[in-house]
Amino acid sequence: MDTATGFITDILTCNEVKIDTVKPDVFDITYKTPLAYKALELVTFGIYNAPTVATIYASDANSNIKSISYKLTGAGYVEVPVADMTFADGKYSYEVT
Repeated sequence: MDTATGFITDILTCNEVKIDTVKPDVFDITYKTPLAYKALELVTFGIYNAPTVATIYASDANSNIKSISYKLTGAGYVEVPVADMTFADGKYSYEVT
């Protein structure tokens, strides 16, 4: 490779190319409101509007997860890179508040 231009200047041979055409194995979204916020909403008779936390889960056994995208009403798509996610129990997750 030519380091000045970034162009490949040598012939490369590739014996096998694999393309993952299978969608992620696990995809789920859960919603919850933390108990402390629910209590605050209750004692203020609904004046305080408790936030809901949406957690998005994804897993892919073939090629792993690169990112998760979601869209909020009235806004554009948000793409979350895997570096910003949590990995547990074989799944990546990301919380949206």
